[in-house]
Amino acid sequence: MNARQEVYSYSRLNTFDHCRYRYKFQYIDKIPQGPTTIEAFMGSRVHDALEEWYGRRGLGESVGLHELIEAYRESWRSKWCDDVRIVKRNMTVEHYRRTGERGLITYFQTTGRDDPTETLAMELRVHIPLSEDGGPALRGFIDRLARAEDGALEIHDYKTTSRLPSDKDVDADPQLALYQIGVQREFPKAPAIRLIRHFVSFGHTHRTQVDAGRLEQLRESTKERIRVIQACTEYPANVTVLCRWCSYQDRCEFYQNDA
Repeated sequence: MNARQEVYSYSRLNTFDHCRYRYKFQYIDKIPQGPTTIEAFMGSRVHDALEEWYGRRGLGESVGLHELIEAYRESWRSKWCDDVRIVKRNMTVEHYRRTGERGLITYFQTTGRDDPTETLAMELRVHIPLSEDGGPALRGFIDRLARAEDGALEIHDYKTTSRLPSDKDVDADPQLALYQIGVQREFPKAPAIRLIRHFVSFGHTHRTQVDAGRLEQLRESTKERIRVIQACTEYPANVTVLCRWCSYQDRCEFYQNDA
């Protein structure tokens, strides 16, 4: 596969934008990442619980809050490892475990209990062509793809962030709109596609729809982002407070000297 045909992920694009030095470690040198952070671990356990819970619902099982929380607790127990990093020194493992649990309770009470949608897939891998000439493409994973009562498809994304972003910031994030391109390719007869983000800790749901004109603009801007990456020859570090969460701290002299 040559460079023009390389398949990118949304997280790969973001890594390049945020810190090219980390991008080099991860995607060029292909150095394995260090231990995960507690925030990432907790988010993965929330996703595990929702995947199991919606999967059982899809099989016709009668599952409620108890089953959702038990799925979360079991995922936490079975996948915990002692090298998970806690960046905020005043926080504990139990604080994060309870934060995820409270978020799931809030999600169940505000959305999950009375969710009328039909789950079509969990953690669905989607291919996102950016052009018809075999050029660069994206791939990603949709947390949950569902069909609403009116027949529309819904791309659901579950966020476990500790801060609730503004609607403006959410609308500016192109990730789900890019996934919509892939879903339209797989389901060309879908009457509509909605993009739904759940901020589980806040019981907040953000819904939007993106029209064809905006999707085409997004294709072009994403191809340009990839062209910049492919032409890049220098990878400077971007030292910020976010370096505290980077998984390449032990290899980064800039973090050790300046962060």
